[in-house]
Amino acid sequence: MAIQLLLRRKAKSLPDNQWQEFVDLQSHIDDFKAQQTRNDENLTIWQTIELMSQAILSYSRIYEPLDTIQGIVARVSSSPSVHRILSA
Repeated sequence: MAIQLLLRRKAKSLPDNQWQEFVDLQSHIDDFKAQQTRNDENLTIWQTIELMSQAILSYSRIYEPLDTIQGIVARVSSSPSVHRILSA
């Protein structure tokens, strides 16, 4: 979902109002960083978000700061509203 969002933004097929609505969602980054529960690969949620963000940057060739991508991944991971925003 995060890569779809970024690619649509890059291609200018995501209207500015939908992008702004997404950006206005809370990212919960501090909550993710505070959680210490580990998954089967022994990674915390934040470590998983970091890895996903690095993969998105590499795959998509979108030139955004890593922390911007992490915020997008965090929003996608924490908000069911994303699906509504993207399908509007």
